[in-house]
Amino acid sequence: MVFCLTGTGYSLYAVRKPADEGGEIVPIPCGTSIGAAIRYGSKTAKRGRCANPVSKGTRGAEKIKNAGCYRMRNTQEGENMDTIYLAGGCFWGMQKFIDQFDGVAETEVGYANGPDQAPSYQDVCSNSGHAETVRIVYDPAKISLKELLEYYFMVIDPLSVNRQGEDCGIQYRTGIYYTDAGQLPEIEAVCREVEKKVGAKLAVERQPLRNFFSAEEYHQKYLDKNPGGYCHIPSRFFHLG
Repeated sequence: MVFCLTGTGYSLYAVRKPADEGGEIVPIPCGTSIGAAIRYGSKTAKRGRCANPVSKGTRGAEKIKNAGCYRMRNTQEGENMDTIYLAGGCFWGMQKFIDQFDGVAETEVGYANGPDQAPSYQDVCSNSGHAETVRIVYDPAKISLKELLEYYFMVIDPLSVNRQGEDCGIQYRTGIYYTDAGQLPEIEAVCREVEKKVGAKLAVERQPLRNFFSAEEYHQKYLDKNPGGYCHIPSRFFHLG
């Protein structure tokens, strides 16, 4: 579920309806998942899909490139929250893994850094070029970016190209995608340390976030909904936090 604007009954998200439905920005009620926002904002799935790359310091509502969706900022999310996007194979396990750590305020799975048209899961599985990615909102006073990345490297093979575990394909590539260029020095420092340990150049992409499209609702918190579901990450890693 998405965060709520205190005292308003609405969430941090809003959708601009298509022109033939009025074109207005419609707040999404509390308790609505990001994946369900499309059904609230538009009858046409592709035209109402949410994407949420918001840079640090954004105020109010900022239009997301080619997504028809807005993300609202407020005091509940907090001016001190940061965001990072991590691709590490199947996003079911990566989201479950990251959710356990204190300081992680919100996670959402989606499709990142592919073409600017919102894909379906079937599109992604057919080599659309997007990476299965987890959007992570975190409190740097409780958990640093360095700590998050060190955890991330615990559960990926950083030398593998387009494969993690038994999952193969471009959607399973590894990547660290940022919206704040100020995060890059810390990202590169952690990657250099990992390269020293493994003795080889990493296959992990380090790029600015170009786009991020929320995955379908059934993918969100998938392993919480399906405790026996498939995961390439060994279950022992889900009890570190």
